[in-house]
Amino acid sequence: MVDIILATYNGEKYLSKLLDSLDDQTFQDFRVIISDDGSSDDTISIARDYMEKSEDGRVILSVNHPYAKRAAGNFMSALTMSDADYVMFCDQDDVWLETKIEDTLGKMISTEEMIKDLLGEETAEEMMIPVLVHTDAYVADTDLNCLADSFMDFMGLPHELSSPEYLIQNNVLGCSSMMNRQLAEMMQYAYGRKMDAIMMHDHFAALIASFFGAVSYLDKPTLYYRQHEDNSVGARSLKGLGGVLNGISRGAEDFRGMVYDYSRQARYFTYLFNPYITDEGTMAMLRDFGHISSMKKTDRIKVLKRYGIEKRGALKKAGQYLFV
Repeated sequence: MVDIILATYNGEKYLSKLLDSLDDQTFQDFRVIISDDGSSDDTISIARDYMEKSEDGRVILSVNHPYAKRAAGNFMSALTMSDADYVMFCDQDDVWLETKIEDTLGKMISTEEMIKDLLGEETAEEMMIPVLVHTDAYVADTDLNCLADSFMDFMGLPHELSSPEYLIQNNVLGCSSMMNRQLAEMMQYAYGRKMDAIMMHDHFAALIASFFGAVSYLDKPTLYYRQHEDNSVGARSLKGLGGVLNGISRGAEDFRGMVYDYSRQARYFTYLFNPYITDEGTMAMLRDFGHISSMKKTDRIKVLKRYGIEKRGALKKAGQYLFV
């Protein structure tokens, strides 16, 4: 069974198309958990119609009270209702390719099998390794005309990152991702405490998986990632010089503030999972990065260099040290 976590907010223009693409999936053993964050348009009505037309129990609709006010909070709230073996995040304005669940689940199962081969089946089952799988996507305009064949290339994102690199950047597109049960439960554990410390749900999931399990990438588009003026988080090219110029336009203060936000997220991560962090070097890295905002610039640079907490790519790395 796969749970699809669909967070909605004033999405009436695109929601029906997304729901149709779920019905067209080649893999049909799934449930849709829809969490609405106080829509004032017809989003809830569309979702309720979809629920009533579906077989019993196939769709769960919840309206947040009080409202989460943020995409991350909405997704995390809905995640608490999930108990499936595998969980996928879903955006209201995208369109899934018909083999999305099948392809992503196939990559998940092969990754779990690889872990069992590496550790031994009994050890792997005892350790309950958290796994996250993410895929590529087509970047599309409002009318689903393709703007780029690869979201990853368009954004200039690496296919793989180390755990220290995940502390300061994210390469996981949430609506392309799947979590196994262990990762979903660790995410559920994070809900309801210091939620404002979580920058985005997909990044926090990637952090957990990278430090305690595995992040696995499927180099294949599985959806149309629609771009429009109402995107909560959209796609903008950050490759090469353009990415650095974008950083310059934001200014040193904004960039440094973002690093401090990453640091705060790391502190929350450490607070939650401290009992499971047994490596002294890893704990020292999290502790130092978590308090980087109280350091002078030279010491901030030393911490980032010492642990390899760096943006991927020479120009982005140069911009990081210029502004941090």
